[in-house]
Amino acid sequence: MGTHLRRIATHALILLAPLVFSACGAGDAPPPKPIDNPLLSSTLKVGNQELGFPGMASYIDTKVVFQGGDMFLGLSLDTAVKALIIKNCNSFLMDSPPSFDGGPSPSASGVTVDAALKKITFKTGDVTVSWLFSGNSVVRSYAKTAAAEPSTWTFTYNPATGLTSASFVEPVSEAVAGSTTTRTSYSGSMKYVHAADYSLTSLTSAEFTQTHMETDSSTARTMILNGNVKMSGTTATGGDLTFAGGFSFDLPPYGTVTGTAGLTNGTYGRSGANISNGILTIASQTDYSHVSPSANPLSLQGVWLGTFTDSCAATPGTIVVSISAATAIWVGISSDLARIYGAQVAIDANGLHLKNNALSWGDSSSISATAIAGSWSSGSCNGTLNVLKQP
Repeated sequence: MGTHLRRIATHALILLAPLVFSACGAGDAPPPKPIDNPLLSSTLKVGNQELGFPGMASYIDTKVVFQGGDMFLGLSLDTAVKALIIKNCNSFLMDSPPSFDGGPSPSASGVTVDAALKKITFKTGDVTVSWLFSGNSVVRSYAKTAAAEPSTWTFTYNPATGLTSASFVEPVSEAVAGSTTTRTSYSGSMKYVHAADYSLTSLTSAEFTQTHMETDSSTARTMILNGNVKMSGTTATGGDLTFAGGFSFDLPPYGTVTGTAGLTNGTYGRSGANISNGILTIASQTDYSHVSPSANPLSLQGVWLGTFTDSCAATPGTIVVSISAATAIWVGISSDLARIYGAQVAIDANGLHLKNNALSWGDSSSISATAIAGSWSSGSCNGTLNVLKQP
């Protein structure tokens, strides 16, 4: 338990500071060198389903600019209130001098207007969003809870180019989905074209730093990718993508893989990053050339418990199967404790094959992600087996 807590603490520190490697000097670790393990390099670039890893592109957070560039964040606002905010955006981003319009007293629930501060605030549940109009800019603030540090986006407009600019700071936020907790933060700027309702029409450019950490409580695995993201393009659907930063991914059987990543010629769209056709340079201080992943499917890995009927005993015996990325073993014990079977497990496209001292003992007749069923025989004894994967 102590080791696990120290590991989580280390990951938390990595999230707060970008992953960097110092130059080699007296007493320092060796400088990073390219990862020359082709299987690991491919896993990092395009992912590996058996290892449960989607690939590095999943952790480059290009969607943040499309989400944040929408002035209203997809919120369901009263039509009159939204029109009032748009009217003030038009004035403060395009008029000189601008003029704040407080409108009539809002009838919509959760909306307040402060004419003195030139501020409109919307609250729904624990979420608070405000628009502050100042000078020739609009500052939008968003907080998930009253105690949370808000994200801040400052919008300006250049009538000569027709482009809206936004500088933004997204403090560390946490999202939980099932067993996965994701913590992210962003800081940077972007230029884009907006529609009449201040939604993002097309992105011209963006550059920001990101920290991204995902922890899966069911597997005790943590994935981190921190670095600098650059996006450019003038189409509504996407453009060119570059990335430079550091990573730390828990990838059995490699262990915790750390290193630096440099991407050029990647692409992005509203749905996320695509690095499959890009040039990805990966380096690490650790030598991974000697490590090869096992062929044991991730869906079968874990502990399986079950029983087997036994023609040589009055009651069923017990079976334990243990499958990891690199090993697969089992043991079967008759109910009278007179016979112990076990040792190797062979896995192929046809199922699991249990071996007793290298001789065939039982073959599964059906396999799912959670159940194994089949028959066995050894000498004059035989029966059926049923084994369930444990949660």
